[in-house]
Amino acid sequence: MIRRGPLSDVLTVDGESVALMGSRVFRLGPVAGAILEMLADGPLPRDSIEARLVALFGAPPDQDTTEAVAAQLRELAGHGLITIDA
Repeated sequence: MIRRGPLSDVLTVDGESVALMGSRVFRLGPVAGAILEMLADGPLPRDSIEARLVALFGAPPDQDTTEAVAAQLRELAGHGLITIDA
């Protein structure tokens, strides 16, 4: 399961998002912002996030969808914005 980290707030305007975590501010692209919004109501399995992203943005033209989503999730987790349960 994927869970949102300890964020103070997430603000999205015109497809661009910023996330606040403590005194840190993160500027996010559309995909990262969409992931955090999906997780606002609680944890989701990775395959559900992947399906929702494909519905919103389509499949990436030059990369495997599963790999692209995994890379985005790893990056968000690396900043503490999400947690990925083993």
